[in-house]
Amino acid sequence: MAEIVLRNVEQGIEELELLERIGLFGKHEIRAIVKRRKHFEYRMRRFVKSRAEFLQYINYELSLYRLIQKRRERTQISIKRNEIEHSISRRIDLLFRKAEFKFIGDMSLWFSHIEFCKLVKWKSHAAQLFTRLLQLYPTRAEAWIACAKFELEDCGETDSARKTLQRGLRFLKGNRSLWTEYFRMELAYWEKINKRQEVLELDNEEARDALLDGEIVLIVFRHAIEQIPRAEFAIELLRIVKGIEGATRIYQKVLFIVDEEFKSSAAMWAFKASTSNSAREAFVVFEQALLECQDRTEVWTEYIQFVLRRANLTKQPKYVQKALELMARAGDSLVKELALERVRLTRDVQLAKLATERFYDDLETWTIRLLLECSTQQSERVYDAEHEKDDDILEIFENAEKACLSHKDVTSLWKVVLTYYKENNQPAELQSLIERGILKSGATGIFVKEFLLDATLAEANPKKTLKLFNRFVALKPLSMAIYERFLGAFADDASMVRRVFEEAVRELGKNNEDLWLSYINWEQHNGSADNSGILHQRALNSLDGAHVKEFVSLFTLQKQLA
Repeated sequence: MAEIVLRNVEQGIEELELLERIGLFGKHEIRAIVKRRKHFEYRMRRFVKSRAEFLQYINYELSLYRLIQKRRERTQISIKRNEIEHSISRRIDLLFRKAEFKFIGDMSLWFSHIEFCKLVKWKSHAAQLFTRLLQLYPTRAEAWIACAKFELEDCGETDSARKTLQRGLRFLKGNRSLWTEYFRMELAYWEKINKRQEVLELDNEEARDALLDGEIVLIVFRHAIEQIPRAEFAIELLRIVKGIEGATRIYQKVLFIVDEEFKSSAAMWAFKASTSNSAREAFVVFEQALLECQDRTEVWTEYIQFVLRRANLTKQPKYVQKALELMARAGDSLVKELALERVRLTRDVQLAKLATERFYDDLETWTIRLLLECSTQQSERVYDAEHEKDDDILEIFENAEKACLSHKDVTSLWKVVLTYYKENNQPAELQSLIERGILKSGATGIFVKEFLLDATLAEANPKKTLKLFNRFVALKPLSMAIYERFLGAFADDASMVRRVFEEAVRELGKNNEDLWLSYINWEQHNGSADNSGILHQRALNSLDGAHVKEFVSLFTLQKQLA
């Protein structure tokens, strides 16, 4: 191993000697470079090499290359440029090729290699890399797009870029990003030719051909929507045309095609409405869409969302009222999000009830209804009907729980109902719910335990806090936040702090290095410093996988900062 490392390092000695001889680097800097390269070469000789190790070596050599460039500019020393920079560039190129062979599926390495070739002006080498890349990954759209952009922007070869994208589309006929890039490129080429015509003042009919009329752009557009017959995609291409100055004729032709092909699409009508000159015209477009489209649900969604966006933009109440009228007209065609928005805007309990009937197992819908019922009850409290209404709240909550059995986390429901009984000062009902809640599994049970703990700590009663801790230990799982609250409550009692830490590491110690560090830090400063070494070893034995490495790094840093 050592012989191979020394041989590889010695291969770079010649350019380093040249750097010293021409005065770009000093002797001590050359020694540092040799030492650093030797370090990287030893890492390259390992049986298992990581991607990060290759990148670190490459970045070091790139930094050296850039440093040489900067020093040449500062000192105006240009001799031996080919010998020095070329040698370093070849080393970086070799490292990239080794990394690409080792991590063959990593596209980012190939793109970084190509960017490096652009940096050192190796265009032919970059073209070769793209050829190899496309041979290996013919089904990766980003590779075809990057190659086409290189040929168009760096080499100025429009025909080559066009052929590259056409070849890519043979492999990926239905790829949206490839068609978008192809369409954008043809449009950019049309714009370039059109501007050239304007400069040359060729306005007569003889000078105008199919290219200048945008026929090629239209052909590409037709092929694109033939392969991807979706209105959203067609509108995306239409927006690209709209952003090109002087492309009004092409825009009108493309718009006509979209109108013909997707006349029953809500997205197309929404686009037409968004390009209207006024809100009134947009409303007329949407009303026509309701007559033309078979799927009226999508049209109602686009229509109402358009009005709501208008309301947010202008802050005018008339648009909110318009949205509510449309929601009422839509009826059962309203999607869930808009049905809930209607409830939020109207704060109508009956509408909330209807929403839970339509979307029976939806957690968000039940949460909004429960929140609205509680809010209504608080604002309309009548002492004679208080008990009956509270029973209604509890009944709604229980119905919500039954409806949302498929949801693992129903914390939002518990948060609403617990807050309601707490704010209305009804301890019996609150306590009954808490007793049920702390037996729940998952995030819901954790939330109820935290709720109970906060209420207990607010009483500032150490005996109650201790009793609750003993109870919680038997009702695991607990969250780190719960343990932290107990640590704060028992801060003056070292034995209890230690007990809390022990329970925490027993439950959470396999994947929480910060917990072990906190325990060790507390023992060093507040407990027994002799225990810190034992805890360190316990942490190493308890933590899983990558957490051990992270723990060692943080522990070392903590010692250095102490």
